Amino acid sequence: MAPPRIREPSQRDGGFSDLALATFKEMLQLECECECDDGECEACREWWEKHRVLLHELELPPWSYPAVERPGSPCPYPEGSAQARIWEPDHEAQARWARLEAAVRRTGWSERVRLKRRPDPEPEMADIDEEGGG
Repeated sequence: MAPPRIREPSQRDGGFSDLALATFKEMLQLECECECDDGECEACREWWEKHRVLLHELELPPWSYPAVERPGSPCPYPEGSAQARIWEPDHEAQARWARLEAAVRRTGWSERVRLKRRPDPEPEMADIDEEGGG
């Protein structure tokens, strides 16, 4: 049996190991490469593989899933579905995201990555009578 891995404080930035920070950077880059709206593209599959590495590296229990969630993420379920009615943001995962992002910035990595979002539907115009009535 291999001896347990002991991490020294010098290996950590903001409480995160170098591997955790490198993995998170890769996850941010993969978000930019996403080509889909359903999470089925190659970048999304790789993102979830990196998520698994990050979950392990952060030494989170399996029930702390997801390990990270981008703050402000919209509900992933179809509007009106049973899952959408009960879905709530994971505030702990969002806090981990913010802490990881801050630690990555401290390392000098300044690339800003934005999550690809679906465009909002165009608002419907109200019917207005030609004579100015409603």
